[in-house]
Amino acid sequence: MTDAHIFNTISIFRLLRDGTLDISRGQLYEDRCYVITDVNDRELHKGESLFRYPTRLDLFAVMFCQQGEITLTCDLQQLSIGANMILVVRPGSIVQVTSTRDCKVSTILSSGDFFEQLNLSIQKVIPLASAFSQSACLAFTPEQFRYLHHLAIIVSESIAQPHSLPYYHEAVRCSVRTFGYGFLSLWLQKMEQPKDQHILSHHEATFRRFIQLVTENYREQRKIAFYANQMNLTPKYLSKLIRETSGRGPSEWIDEYVVLESKNLLKYSTLSIQEVSYSLNFPNQSFFGRWFKSHTGSSPKAYRESK
Repeated sequence: MTDAHIFNTISIFRLLRDGTLDISRGQLYEDRCYVITDVNDRELHKGESLFRYPTRLDLFAVMFCQQGEITLTCDLQQLSIGANMILVVRPGSIVQVTSTRDCKVSTILSSGDFFEQLNLSIQKVIPLASAFSQSACLAFTPEQFRYLHHLAIIVSESIAQPHSLPYYHEAVRCSVRTFGYGFLSLWLQKMEQPKDQHILSHHEATFRRFIQLVTENYREQRKIAFYANQMNLTPKYLSKLIRETSGRGPSEWIDEYVVLESKNLLKYSTLSIQEVSYSLNFPNQSFFGRWFKSHTGSSPKAYRESK
């Protein structure tokens, strides 16, 4: 299990090493923070391979959409990002870009440990703890968006300075911290708007909790009864509520997450198909193969070899 987690997550270093990201297009700080500004969707990556398949990221990603549109799935969420919107992806999320149209974007990628070492005031972060438990797509006013984008450019320019400067590392960390506080300030402001605009219905809150539990337990637990018990609900009521909220039953959501992780492992890990099946708690490779094909229309081997 641990080895599978190590091999199937994608870090900044791996994106750059494999040529998925072009290092010449952005500014890199110690393989821990990478900033790319004002590029279109064709310039952002080489070829058409970036997140074409479900990819589990071992990093924080903040993507600014300046124009155009990006559609993607992130941890079972179907998202569409347009102008003046910012996507925040947490480490461990599975991302797949389904389409891009006339995009111009800027992106900050940060390793989890670098983010944690910024020492943002814990009092400021606590109100957003639940939001940080999942990825988010946020819409800002044009003025707010320009402000945050300007802070991202400052981060990029700070990294680009000569590394020999006496306080180079302090300046980089301060610029990232400034961006972090600016972003948190506007996010908190959005959360503190009149509650009737933001309060979740019981159905929506339960659905979000269910999805969070799925992302934490999908390897070992695929029965509705387990999730219902965790939420102090009956399986029948949970099934009814999830279907009414999302149009799909809980088993469909659980299976979809397992499919995403299966695809991620098949494409980006060095695990054999048998090891993939065991890492996902299938009884054997044959059973996994039949299950995978029934859900995707392709065998694990065919999917791994597909271009």
